[in-house]
Amino acid sequence: MNAPHIHLLINHLPIIGLIIGILVVIFGLLTKKQVVSTVGLWITMIAGLSSYPTMYSGGASEHFFEENDGKYCVNEDLIHEHEEAAELAFWPCIVTGVFAGIALFGHRKGHKHTKKAEILVVFIGIIAIILVGKAGLTGGQIRHPEISSCCSAEGSGESCKGMTGHEGCTGMSGHDGCTYMKSEKCTANCTPGCKHDGTDACCKGDTTLQMKACCKKDSDESEHKEEEH
Repeated sequence: MNAPHIHLLINHLPIIGLIIGILVVIFGLLTKKQVVSTVGLWITMIAGLSSYPTMYSGGASEHFFEENDGKYCVNEDLIHEHEEAAELAFWPCIVTGVFAGIALFGHRKGHKHTKKAEILVVFIGIIAIILVGKAGLTGGQIRHPEISSCCSAEGSGESCKGMTGHEGCTGMSGHDGCTYMKSEKCTANCTPGCKHDGTDACCKGDTTLQMKACCKKDSDESEHKEEEH
């Protein structure tokens, strides 16, 4: 298991956890049920503080792609955009988690200002949710082109600039930055003694039938060259 795997496992916790936690705290405040508020604060505290390992694994993931440059189809511009969004959301998430912990301590000690602390957690938490949601969106765009303009079927090709590698570019035909269509992985799916004809259609879907339909025998090509001479 490498850094990207760990990041993918935990990166939803700050987003989903904060949303659930804040909603439970609000419900507890409205119904004036301390037990409900306590549960919400625990969820909020764990979710908020989980932004630290999420941020740390995200940075390690970036270094992983830098060290393996050219092996994976990723957009470096999107990675930097995601990093900036994550940095902006990091401290609001941490502060939310810390204040949720303070509110829990207040509950335990029976402090009279506990309700005010809960309200403060809600307001800071809402800000954190908005910012971490933005970070999550930009992170999703790195590996989900359907939610961004990069390498979409309707894209202009210019949007694909910055793509490195080709293993993940299946179906990204017509885009200058995606080199999957010219990769060895395409030619490997042709039958022995054949090679693909160099068209994008040859690689779409990677199905056996499509590969056979666009593969040419080397012998046929050599005979064609001899006729030209």
